[in-house]
Amino acid sequence: MLLPKSNKLLIRFLTGNISDSEGTQVSEKLSHSSSNTRYFKQLLAIWQKADPNHSQKEQFDTDTAWNLLSGRIDKYIPEDYSPRKDKVRSINPTLLWVAKIAAVLLIAFGFFQLLRPVNKLLMTESGGITAAPLILADGSIIQLNKYSSIKYPEKFGKTKRDVYFWGEAFFDIAADKTKPFVIEVGETRIKVVGTSFNVKADSQSGRIEVVVNSGKVLFYTAKSKSAIGSQVLLEPGDKGVYTKATSTIAKFRNDNPNFLTWKTGILTFKESKFPDVLNALNQKFGVNFVVHDNELNKLTLTARFDNESLDSIMDALRLVFNIEIKNNGKDYLILKK
Repeated sequence: MLLPKSNKLLIRFLTGNISDSEGTQVSEKLSHSSSNTRYFKQLLAIWQKADPNHSQKEQFDTDTAWNLLSGRIDKYIPEDYSPRKDKVRSINPTLLWVAKIAAVLLIAFGFFQLLRPVNKLLMTESGGITAAPLILADGSIIQLNKYSSIKYPEKFGKTKRDVYFWGEAFFDIAADKTKPFVIEVGETRIKVVGTSFNVKADSQSGRIEVVVNSGKVLFYTAKSKSAIGSQVLLEPGDKGVYTKATSTIAKFRNDNPNFLTWKTGILTFKESKFPDVLNALNQKFGVNFVVHDNELNKLTLTARFDNESLDSIMDALRLVFNIEIKNNGKDYLILKK
């Protein structure tokens, strides 16, 4: 075969001919690896160009399609093909592989008269949050943080609104009591009617956090399509935490005023302990701090920073606490003067 088995899974993912568990598996791998994301975006661009009208047609048997098409690839990309040496010295193997996949997809469109699937995929990389919020067909608004992905339909069905998600995002869901909105995140489900909340799912640790801003949220584990495991009902100010090791969900009051800093850019501290301040800065800017005197950890800070740069905040901390902060190229060192 031209493509490994894993890439057949990607093709099924593109066509929508995939199970829920396989879809979640693909979404997790894509959101966790920037190289996987870049590669998939190449395939997605090819797929979209093959169907500029974004129409819907029936699904097809991917395995049968592959078996029929794999024997025809050589007609389009001969094994002995090579560019002229006087113009191109070498071919990037990855680009040649993508070209072969493009041939497979384009042949599939011609052979089976396939069009782009109903489901769409949006992913963010290290550049940060999406430039504009995602607005779904029902009017729900979703803002994705970096390294996040969401798979959603162009149009929702008559009885449900389901999406697949991994990463971090703020959801503002349009109310519709006849069609609950369900977010599938790994082994958990988040079910709402109309509310706003933040979801943070770490694919490495398996830890999933849901913090409710308004309305009510049912956060639960799904043993199967019809069986619910651990569950909690969350209201404004509540935080639900799923722990993968025990497959349980616990409910707490949210004590972190900066859980939406990634979205708003605002950092707020009210008599916050110095380690908590540094942790919030680490979460926002991705930098590490090393405190050389434990006495500094007793300091507290009351302040508000509205979309200020890290350098500006560091200058403020120097003045407020009369301390030295040095950047050694890797970490920020914090010392007494």
